[in-house]
Amino acid sequence: MKLKGTPTWLLLPVVVGLVSALAAWFLVRQYVEVQVAQQPRLPAIPEPQWLVVVPRIDLSAGTRLTPELLQLRDLEARSLPIDAIAAEDAESVFERTLAHNVAAGNALQQLHIAPESGGALSSRMPAGMRAFTLAAQNEWTHVQSLDVGDRVDLYAEESNGWLLVGQNISVLQLATDEGELNTKPYRYVTFAVPMLALAHIQELSDDRRLQVVLRRQIEADDAVENESHSPLHLRTGLIEHWRPAQLATSELAAW
Repeated sequence: MKLKGTPTWLLLPVVVGLVSALAAWFLVRQYVEVQVAQQPRLPAIPEPQWLVVVPRIDLSAGTRLTPELLQLRDLEARSLPIDAIAAEDAESVFERTLAHNVAAGNALQQLHIAPESGGALSSRMPAGMRAFTLAAQNEWTHVQSLDVGDRVDLYAEESNGWLLVGQNISVLQLATDEGELNTKPYRYVTFAVPMLALAHIQELSDDRRLQVVLRRQIEADDAVENESHSPLHLRTGLIEHWRPAQLATSELAAW
C-alpha cells in the first residue's frame, strides 16, 4: 500500500515501533500477573462468631428445658436473631418451658420461652387464703377444661345432701406429674381456700367426701363484687365468720 506522496520505506519504522510496544506491554502484563500469583495471599477475614445456646435435639412446645437438652454453639453473628440467648445467659432458661418448637442446632430465642407463671405461688395467693391441691379428675375439671382463674364452690357430701364449705374458690395453678405449670394435660389443681376452712376441707378430701363445682363466670364476678356479704368475707387477712351453708338434696335436684 502506498500513500500518495509518501515513500513506503518511511512508514516501516512506525509499524515496527507499534508492534514492539504492544509486545512489550503484553510481556510486562504477563510478568506482573505471574509475580502477583506467586505472592502469598492474606487469609479471608473471618465472619464474627457468637457463642449461643442451641438444643441438642428437636424440642417441642411444652418441653421443660434442662442442661441435658441444651448445648453451646458458635454461629455467625450476622445470621443470629437479636433475641438469641448468649452462652452467659444459659442458666436463665433452665427449668423454663418452651412455647414453640425449636429444631436441633438452631439458636434458642427469648420468644421461644413461655412467660413465667408470675412468681412464687405464695405471692399470688390472696390474704387470708392457703393453697390446697387436689388430683385432677375429669368429672369436676370437665375433661381438662378447668383453667387458671376459674372459680369453684366446694361441698361436703353428707347423707342428707351437700354442705357448702367453700364459696367462690379461685384456681391458682395447674401442674403435671413432671412439674410443668399451667399446661395440658395437667394432673393436679391448686386452689386458694380460706385459712380457717383448710383443715376441714383437707379432712373431707381424705374421706373422699369433697365435691368441686364450677361456678358460672357471671356468678363468680358477682361474688367478688358482693364479697362483703359472703360468709367467707375477709377483713385484715382473717375470716370474720365461717358458717357453711347446707344445701339439701332436694334443692340440688331443683337446680
